[in-house]
Amino acid sequence: MSIVSQLLEAGLIDALTLAIHSVVAGAGRGIFDGDAPKRLSLTDVQNTSKGNLLVTNGPRQD
Repeated sequence: MSIVSQLLEAGLIDALTLAIHSVVAGAGRGIFDGDAPKRLSLTDVQNTSKGNLLVTNGPRQD
């Protein structure tokens, strides 16, 4: 289990920001390494001057 998965599971993450840079690449490792999907809510999206996205998610309040 990845450190991100462990922190999410324990409820210790207030926000998770991913920098997304569009590029074509081969197979790779997923963010959560096959663990059960986490429920997150989109809280913010920013587009950088270089065309990248900064996507911020927070824990979902169900």
